[in-house]
Amino acid sequence: MRTSVALLVVPLAVTVLSGCGAPAGSESIGSTSQAVSGGTVASIALANVGKGACSQNSTGGYDFDSSCTGNGGSPEYWCADFARWVWAVAGADTSGLDAAAGSFYVYGQNHGTLHSTPAVGDAVVFDYAGGGVADHVAIVTQVNSNGTIETVSGDWGGDNGSEATFASTSHVVFNAPAYWGGVGSAPGIMGMTISGYISPAGTGGSPPPGGASCSFGPGYCTQTDQCENGHWVPRANDPTACTSGPGASTSNSCNEGPGYCTATSQCDNGQWVPRASDPAACTSGPGASGGNYCSYGPGYCTATQQCDNHQWVARSSDSAACTSGPGVSAASNACSEGPDYCTATSQCENGQWVPRASDPNACTSGPGATNYCSEGGGYCTATLQCENHLWVPRSSDPAACTSGPGA
Repeated sequence: MRTSVALLVVPLAVTVLSGCGAPAGSESIGSTSQAVSGGTVASIALANVGKGACSQNSTGGYDFDSSCTGNGGSPEYWCADFARWVWAVAGADTSGLDAAAGSFYVYGQNHGTLHSTPAVGDAVVFDYAGGGVADHVAIVTQVNSNGTIETVSGDWGGDNGSEATFASTSHVVFNAPAYWGGVGSAPGIMGMTISGYISPAGTGGSPPPGGASCSFGPGYCTQTDQCENGHWVPRANDPTACTSGPGASTSNSCNEGPGYCTATSQCDNGQWVPRASDPAACTSGPGASGGNYCSYGPGYCTATQQCDNHQWVARSSDSAACTSGPGVSAASNACSEGPDYCTATSQCENGQWVPRASDPNACTSGPGATNYCSEGGGYCTATLQCENHLWVPRSSDPAACTSGPGA
C-alpha cells in the first residue's frame, strides 16, 4: 500500500512529494485504556514537525515506531507509523494498528470511534478503499469554528524513487493553510478525499462491535453496522433504525445550511440524510452540482475569485481580503506548467493560473487530470502502471512493476 500527496503552502503547481503505508501485520505499540487528551495528542504531533524517519523524536528516540527500519532495515512509508507513535506516547490504546494508514479506519470501526465530525487528537484517514487500505493518515491538531481543520502529517515531502529513498527524505509537516474538514471533501492542499475521523479508544467512544455476535440492544449502530437480534448486520438505510451507539441519528447532526451536500449525503433540518436524486437540492458543499464549492479558508484568492464561506465568489477589490492563494500577488499567480496542466481547481493558461475549465478535455496532465498518478515509475496496480505521472495499461513485462499492489 502506498500514499501519494503533495506538500504545498499554496495548493497549485502540484509536485508529488509524499508516500506512506506498509503491509498489514506490523507489530502494534502501546496498549493502555487510560483516557487520552486530544490536546496532548496534538502537542506531541506538533512537537515533532520537521523530524524525519530516523530523526531524534521529542521523547529522545530515533524513529517513530518502525519508520526507520520497517523496510527490511531501511525506512518505510511511515505516515501511519507516526500517527500510531503519537497516540501511543499520549497513552492511547493502539492495539490493532499497524504501519498501514487504513488500519486506523478499521480501528475506528472496531472500537466504535469512527465518526464524521473532527476533534483535536483524532486521526483523519484519506482515500479509504476498504479492506484496511487507505492512502494517508494525519493527526488533527486544530478544529476551527468555520469548519476548517489543521493537521500534522508524517512521511510528507520525500524525493521520488524507491520506498527507502522517499521515506528517508520525507518529514513530519504541518499542513497549512487550514482546510475544509468535511467528510467526502477533497482539500486541494492534501490532494485526497477525507474518508473519516477516528478517536483513540478511551476518549469517549462507544464500545466496539464484538464480531459476528453483539450484546447491544436493538437500534445500536456503528457507522456501517447495527445490532439486530444479537448479531451484527449491515446498517439499514432508515436513519430511525439507529437510536444509540456511535452511528445513532442523534450523532448525525449537521449545522450546514439547507442544500449543503457531500457526495452521498445532504443536510436537512440539522440532520444528515441520504442525498436526494434531485441535483437542484444541492446548492453548496463538495457535492453541489454547480461546482461552486471551495475547501480553502477565508482569504484564499485566485486571480479572479476568492473563497468565502466555502463558496467561490467574485474577487473583492479590497486587496486585504486576499491573504493566501495564487491571487495574493501577480507574481505568485504565475505558472510554468504547459497548457492543459490542472490541479483540482485551477489550470495553467499562458503562464497564469486560472479557474479550472468545466471541460474535462481541457485537463490532460497534472493532479487534476483524470488519469493522473503521483506514484513513481514502476508502480503498478493489477491492471495499470504509473508512467510519467499518467496511468497507462500495465505492461506484460513483470520487471516493469517494482512497487505497488501489482508488483
